[in-house]
Amino acid sequence: MRIALFTPQIHLLGGAERLAVELAVELNTRPNTSAEIVCLGPEEQGKSGSQKASELLGERGVPSVRYLNRPPRSRSRYLVQSTLALRQHLTRGGIDVIDSTLPTPSTVACWASLGLRVRHVSGIHAIYDRNAHNDLTHRFWRGSCRLNPPTFYYAVSEEAARRWTSYSGIQGDRVRVVLNSVNEAFFNATPDPDGVREELHVGRDRKLILFVGRWLPSKGLDVLVEAAAPLLSDGNAALAIVGWRHDTPEVNLGDTPDFLEKIRSRIVALGAAESVRWLGKRDDVPRLMASADVLVHPPAKEAFGLVLAEALALGLPVVATRVGGIPEVLAGTDAELVEPGDAFALRQAILRVLRRSCSERESARQLGLARAQAFRTRERADRLIELYAEALEK
Repeated sequence: MRIALFTPQIHLLGGAERLAVELAVELNTRPNTSAEIVCLGPEEQGKSGSQKASELLGERGVPSVRYLNRPPRSRSRYLVQSTLALRQHLTRGGIDVIDSTLPTPSTVACWASLGLRVRHVSGIHAIYDRNAHNDLTHRFWRGSCRLNPPTFYYAVSEEAARRWTSYSGIQGDRVRVVLNSVNEAFFNATPDPDGVREELHVGRDRKLILFVGRWLPSKGLDVLVEAAAPLLSDGNAALAIVGWRHDTPEVNLGDTPDFLEKIRSRIVALGAAESVRWLGKRDDVPRLMASADVLVHPPAKEAFGLVLAEALALGLPVVATRVGGIPEVLAGTDAELVEPGDAFALRQAILRVLRRSCSERESARQLGLARAQAFRTRERADRLIELYAEALEK
């Protein structure tokens, strides 16, 4: 079986892109299976990053990485060019299945595979609804999906699958649930609490609260600041904020030009500035997670929450919001769940976790590790190979 994993780019890996890369590596370890990466964007964008990523993937067994060279935020004529280029590759490359992620690549794959023997399988990584996702791009995506009946879909949670069926009008028998997977580095990370605290200038007597995610309003960073401020201002805890943000605001995700400035100003006003560490994008997230006291993830909506599965793989206690697929990810654990936007409830949940006894912490750790086994890359690959085979049979 020859599989093309179609993703926007690989020089800056978001959640969906990273999953595609890790899946490619795993699939190429399976007998009679070959998986390549196809990128919608140009190789020139972040050239050193994409070249380095391609070389690393080659060393890990991925046979090829191809680029369709569509400029970022380009107009419709490039969409047509990309579709024709992908269709040509699917035909000449002997591809059996193309697995796409995110709306634009999935739209291109819908049209490129139309009428071919190639089967299209599309990943649904977000909670979609017609109030928030009804611009021209999303309407064209929905229409394209309906025009290509052989396409199968896999959502990252039951809630995401239910919402996708309602949003798209696609029949439920074409939608499956395949859980996201966690990089093996999170299962094997070694705690380094002394080293991390020394680096961050956080005393050993202070609790370390960790946030990992995109710096967007929808991720609830402003709510976390309000919730944690009393703990930070009195010197009992420190907050480490890991993540990144695009240079231009992502308006479709609720971002505004002054979002971070408002949060920074609010931190100062609350007297917590000395206890907040803005760490940016990090390559040692497993080490940071293994050394923190609690991960707080308070989004307003979330289809899965990969950072939560990563925390479970390390036995790190979790406080999160009760939205989307998060309760499914944390099922069977001692994670604390609160309603979104409620800073007081979030603060109380953080305090409950930080005040756990040694036996309670160990129990929570064991429950998290047990749940994390469902998020192994090999498990995800098994489920997707089954789906690819089903799509080819039908």
